[in-house]
Amino acid sequence: MAKAIKARSTIQNNWVHRKTRIRIDGQTFGRLTVVELLGYRQGSTKSYWLCKCECGNTCEATIDKLRAGDVKSCGCYRSEKRTTHGQRTSPEYNSWFAMRQRCNNPNTKVFYRYGGRGITVCEAWNVSFAAFMEDMGPKPSPQHSIERVDNNGMYCKENCRWATSSEQCSNTRRNRMLTVDGQTMTIAEWARKTGIHFCTITNRLNSGWSDVDCVRVKPHGKRVR
Repeated sequence: MAKAIKARSTIQNNWVHRKTRIRIDGQTFGRLTVVELLGYRQGSTKSYWLCKCECGNTCEATIDKLRAGDVKSCGCYRSEKRTTHGQRTSPEYNSWFAMRQRCNNPNTKVFYRYGGRGITVCEAWNVSFAAFMEDMGPKPSPQHSIERVDNNGMYCKENCRWATSSEQCSNTRRNRMLTVDGQTMTIAEWARKTGIHFCTITNRLNSGWSDVDCVRVKPHGKRVR
């Protein structure tokens, strides 16, 4: 059992310091992580704790309210709910919510492709839909969805854009890169440029063909210039 905090002065900065055997330092409640015990307010039997919120702010909360779930953030959660009021059914909100689910929720079916392999959401976006909207803006069309430019990178302003399905097909981690005459492109891009079917190039690579032959040899045997 953790050693009880020793009483210091009777009253210091409006805090009454008493012994306590209950320690919740480091525990997380909602968006709050407990930092340290502040003490007891005059006339109160409830212990107050200093907490740090995921958004970076700090706040004070009693142990009872933390454990009961009455206090889950520094207040940013309520502010966020007001900010997103009326947008919870928007396509952008759905994209933001799904993004966080596949990175943070192990029960999501596609978690193994995202959070399960280390893909994360930047702190600002993870806690705030408003921050996400400020960086990304509205979708250009219903056909657009969020895409990471670097498929091994995190979800953040510098690595994300709205893109169509065809644009994203050229940026999947399953799409191998081929270099011919100093030019490096995906299989899909070489297929469009040469007219050789995507599956043909893929099968050639899997059969051990060189990058050059994969995109230079036509299916009937003639080489493509």
